[in-house]
Amino acid sequence: MSYQVEICYLCGKQIDKDRDVDHNPPKQFFGKELRKNHNPDLITLPTHRTCNSSYQLDEDYFVTSLLPLYQESYSGRSVYDDVKKRFDEGKQVPLVYKMFNEFDENPSGLILPGDRVVKRFEVKE
Repeated sequence: MSYQVEICYLCGKQIDKDRDVDHNPPKQFFGKELRKNHNPDLITLPTHRTCNSSYQLDEDYFVTSLLPLYQESYSGRSVYDDVKKRFDEGKQVPLVYKMFNEFDENPSGLILPGDRVVKRFEVKE
């Protein structure tokens, strides 16, 4: 008799009870409307629920912080609509304000060509 041992792809340890699955790439990369209209076949990988949730804030930040760079595309607009809906519901409001403050049209007073902006990232040392 053989059985398959599941390993959490995030921490590399065996999964016993705290089982979950994680979409890879993240489900958030595909807005709700896009998923509804196109039903992309998203891959899921086994993970611990605690490992999966420990990366949620990073995923939320990544999706939200890059939103101004891709919102004009079809798929980006779908993600934008999801983020805006959460914001309008009072969710992730500090995250959205943080994201807006990371873009600078005139860094140190410079005028950038071609409607370009600088995106600043926090780096923990």
